[in-house]
Amino acid sequence: MGKILLLFFGFFISFTLMPAVIRIGTMFILDKPNNRKIHKTAKPRSGGIAIYLSFLVTNFIFIVVPLNVAIPITLVFILGILDDIYSLKANHKLICQIFIGLITFYLGFELNYIALGNTTIYLSYIYSMIFTVLWITAIMNAVNLIDGLDGLSSLLSIIALTMLALVTIIFRSSLQGLILIYLGATIAFYIFNKHPSKLFLGDCGSLQLGYIISLASLDIIGQNSNVQTMGFIFLVFIPIFDTGCAIIRRSLNKKPIFSPDCKHIHHKLLAQNVSPCNSCYILGALSLIAAVAGVTTLIVSSLFITIIMAIFMLALSYVAYTPEKVILPIYYKVSVKEVATTIEKANATD
Repeated sequence: MGKILLLFFGFFISFTLMPAVIRIGTMFILDKPNNRKIHKTAKPRSGGIAIYLSFLVTNFIFIVVPLNVAIPITLVFILGILDDIYSLKANHKLICQIFIGLITFYLGFELNYIALGNTTIYLSYIYSMIFTVLWITAIMNAVNLIDGLDGLSSLLSIIALTMLALVTIIFRSSLQGLILIYLGATIAFYIFNKHPSKLFLGDCGSLQLGYIISLASLDIIGQNSNVQTMGFIFLVFIPIFDTGCAIIRRSLNKKPIFSPDCKHIHHKLLAQNVSPCNSCYILGALSLIAAVAGVTTLIVSSLFITIIMAIFMLALSYVAYTPEKVILPIYYKVSVKEVATTIEKANATD
């Protein structure tokens, strides 16, 4: 009952603060449209403020996490809000993320082994530090880069946090309460962020959610031996996959890896005349399938399951990268059926 209360408090505080946060964002943190962005009018990108304050207030009341967890979360929030206001250079932001990753490592959250099936590779101190920082920065940036469509980043984060909440129960993680607070706060934010959105997450929100997801996974890995590392990648499959494709694409075109473009997965769906709302739901469905596969991989530690899930993820990667070959034929078929049903009902009424 106490844990459910954290979920409720996270939701209630975030939902209550959202109108005020929208007004603050309208005055100080506006995301203006351009030829790359989908929205046509300026909107506040201050949603992460309400999410952070939900954590701050709820943690103050219930003391869910100690100071050594709250400090790096606060640093991530500060980095995000500074980027939202001043548009920091990508390399400066990356340096700050690496610094936060190092702080997290020295506070005891570390990726000290990589488990694949029945094989476990234990990492030395230096490699553990490198992989921990890489893990944190990768997930933070992946959640940040996927935030290009109304409700997309928040929906994918809700799916990941929901599955993480389940995993924290199974593996008795000390960060279960933290996950529930952020889950409740993000659900409240999604109500205002779904299409047509009233505000955006902003970097102060997307970096925060990415950090929480990476932190919880490191906590579970640290408290349990031989947890299948790949399972956590599945939980954020769409953001990780989309970011990986973006890095490869920009590297091949000899462009900076952080330079923006219009070739993300959601751009491909929009280019095929799929509505923003349906594009979000399609990617949410793919993310949910991957997340369920991830939880299965975490619970059932065997080489066979890991191989099967790896093959499954390759297939899902193909589906995500070429939506016109698999997703869109199904989407259009369902759409035609819905239109036909609507016409039949209208004729029956007449």
